[in-house]
Amino acid sequence: MATIKFWSEMTKATTVDGEDKVMIGRNATGEAMYADFQYLINQAGMNSSDYIPVDGNTLPDGGEGNKVTFAAPGTYTQSGGDDVVVPENSLGIITWDGDEWSLSSTVDFDFDFPDWEDTDTVVQESDKITTERAVLNYTVAKYSKRVLPIGYKFTDVDRPDAPEISIPEIIDSEGHTLTDNNSGFRLLKDFDRPDLNGVVVIDAEYNIVKKDIFTGSGGQTATDKSMTDLFYYPQNIEDYNLCADEWGSYTELIDLWDVFLREQDYVSKNKIGESSETGRSIYRYDFRPETPIKKVLLFAGTHASEAHTVVNLLRFFEDLMYNFPNNEGLKWVRQNVHFVVCPMVSPDSWDIYGVRRRRVWETAPFEASWVKTGNECVIEFDQSDFPNNNPNVSASDYFSNEGIENNTYLTITDSGSADLPDYSYLITESINGQSVRVSTPDNSNDGSGTCLIYVSTDPNRNMQVQGAWEGYKSSSNIVKINEEVPTSFDNKGTKPFSLGEMVAVKNLIDVNGNTDYILDMHTGAGQYNFRYDGQESKNFIDEMNSFFELYADNIDTAPSSGLDKPGTIATYGIYEKGFNAFTAEWDAGCNMIEERVLEMQRWIGNLIIQGSNFFKQ
Repeated sequence: MATIKFWSEMTKATTVDGEDKVMIGRNATGEAMYADFQYLINQAGMNSSDYIPVDGNTLPDGGEGNKVTFAAPGTYTQSGGDDVVVPENSLGIITWDGDEWSLSSTVDFDFDFPDWEDTDTVVQESDKITTERAVLNYTVAKYSKRVLPIGYKFTDVDRPDAPEISIPEIIDSEGHTLTDNNSGFRLLKDFDRPDLNGVVVIDAEYNIVKKDIFTGSGGQTATDKSMTDLFYYPQNIEDYNLCADEWGSYTELIDLWDVFLREQDYVSKNKIGESSETGRSIYRYDFRPETPIKKVLLFAGTHASEAHTVVNLLRFFEDLMYNFPNNEGLKWVRQNVHFVVCPMVSPDSWDIYGVRRRRVWETAPFEASWVKTGNECVIEFDQSDFPNNNPNVSASDYFSNEGIENNTYLTITDSGSADLPDYSYLITESINGQSVRVSTPDNSNDGSGTCLIYVSTDPNRNMQVQGAWEGYKSSSNIVKINEEVPTSFDNKGTKPFSLGEMVAVKNLIDVNGNTDYILDMHTGAGQYNFRYDGQESKNFIDEMNSFFELYADNIDTAPSSGLDKPGTIATYGIYEKGFNAFTAEWDAGCNMIEERVLEMQRWIGNLIIQGSNFFKQ
């Protein structure tokens, strides 16, 4: 911490930027340093008319009445009284009682100035610009990557060249005064971004309350924007090992998204539903410019095991929040597109068992009894044992939907018998709401006992699309995908919208009727995998293929399976709501070297930006 180098020229209050100040000395560069005159007068309990300036190190005769003066560190003599000593690095408040001067109090001043005694030239080249002198440690980056979020602040050292100006009166659309010259607000130009136009309003505590970096733009139309114009090149590219790095808990993931809420005028967060098994909150984040001309819905984490797109979506929005001035595509969507984002559709499957699962359990495992005869087994439960966490299913009619017969698998654990091993068995008959018959083809022994049961359900087969759920047969491909007991790869559940996760997704799509574009992000189906329905979507795909041939060799796009695989977010958006909706995928894998990270983030980011530009309701 450098101190003031020269104490001299102590004067009576002088006007600096319209305010009364007392010059208390000069710093190492000779720059005058001031203290607030009225503050010092108040500290002494005096009036400004009682002030007498010091001349050198001799205190003057105060005359009649009480008087006050301010003095730099040092020893001061007076006639008829003891010397007055002001300590180092302090400003002395010295008062006269009508007979003699005495030190009333001191005020400490710690000025955070760099020590320039040994450094008066720039000793290395960089992209920095100087503000006062050519001093290496007293410069600011011209192209800072920081865009200040709500609640953050820069000190004067960050931008000593940024002038403060008086706040103008600001009123809202109804004529109510928001700020005026008495409100404590101030206006700063450029706010650490001298390469940007616009203004920032900050309050008296230096918290930004409004940021208008697009002053005068008024929003732009989506026409005449080519894919090349809006090409997105990601800025935050870092390699990672997804198998070793769990990317934190669901709470930690949401905390990362909550950082964006510091920009309260652009980002908001709302709960849209609860998870099936544990009742965790599912959220939407809205990134809404002042005058959007497009609305886009984005989903990730439908299958929590497909974590790449969860990470990728977060990184895209980090770019959008902090790096948008450096990219025309990000800048365009920031000005024009209202994004509605569900960053994690299936929170229970993200970390509840310490692994990321593909499927979601409709309920926690609950007790049941079984009686097995040959290759068939009847499973029955008491209503009192049925979990009540998930309001979308109930004990009274849990197994009553005929659509589960020969189409849905039931998982059985803890049977305590080799006659009914832990496994997932195809439901062959819905006996009633509390009992079903399942097929056990690999074991024909008779037996009975108790067990735990649950239905592990693929969220992407759980939605009802044009009544096609009932006829859909879950795959006979029985796999674990991070579950102890394997089950059908795409098990559809016990009824449409049995999962709270998919009820939340449905409601989110339903209430956003003016949506232009929906993108649901997955991994596993191959690089550059993009599925579509309809001629307009095909036109977009053709353009994207031509565009990306400039950057990749293996575009993998094809028509979607449509109603052959009902229940996906995309098919619901297309066939139920008439939206332009897509499923985008990327290869799965553990190690993501920087080159692959770049390729994946560029692919998904351009799908988001280019689709936002291409489609319009």
